Amino acid sequence: MTTERLPTVGPDRPPAPAPMPPAGPAPGRPAALSADPPPGAVAPGGGAEVLARLDAVSRSFPGATEVLALRDVDLTIYQGDYLSIQGPSGSGKSTMLNVLGLLDRPTVGRYELDGVETGPLRDRDRTRLRARALGFVFQGFHLLPRRTVFENVLLGMAYSGVARGQRRWRAARALERVSMTHRTGFYPTTLSGGERQRVAIARAIAGEPALLLADEPTGNLDAATSGEVLDVLAELNRAGLTIAVVTHDPDVSRAARRRFAMRDGRLREEA
Repeated sequence: MTTERLPTVGPDRPPAPAPMPPAGPAPGRPAALSADPPPGAVAPGGGAEVLARLDAVSRSFPGATEVLALRDVDLTIYQGDYLSIQGPSGSGKSTMLNVLGLLDRPTVGRYELDGVETGPLRDRDRTRLRARALGFVFQGFHLLPRRTVFENVLLGMAYSGVARGQRRWRAARALERVSMTHRTGFYPTTLSGGERQRVAIARAIAGEPALLLADEPTGNLDAATSGEVLDVLAELNRAGLTIAVVTHDPDVSRAARRRFAMRDGRLREEA
């Protein structure tokens, strides 16, 4: 597999800012990048299409004492959803994220993602589906310190199946959506924590995933900066992006339109 060659840039001389995308929509631009919510972005039960579904999913880890991390979990994620899964350490929420992200397999139960039954898939097919359908945001940002902001976002599409000719436009558009176009030539070490997380979000959405999974996206941020990052996620959701956030923080959980509590491996939707 070939990857796009990036220019070598010295840390003392940032590259010129990346060109901004054209004012009008690019050919083939999906609804997720539209300024208006797509038809599917409506409240659950109101006609939205199902994007992901877990049916009676359990995940156990064998040992001297078997650990049952997920217990008979049912979850339906609709296109246009913004949901949170909140629980304390050890509640099973990280295992839940791993199953949703195709990083782990259920011991029993069924998981369908973007119209694909994931159970029978081989590892390489799961990898392809994950690259195409999912975007990830983590607490620790995971940006490459010796690559610029623009290059970090660009590299996120290297294995997502995005045509090479579209990558630069998509990277520029993603940075515009998180209000980071003024930092395209900067290095992550020169950014604040909130700016780094916005770059990480841009990297996750540049490939236009069907579902964005965020694991403690404000865990390394102060209260004010956390609010700014949550505002970015809310705006992306209003534009049609489906988002699932896993968190221990009740304030982060309350920012979502659908809220779930996880305790002892069991998932319950809150009113």
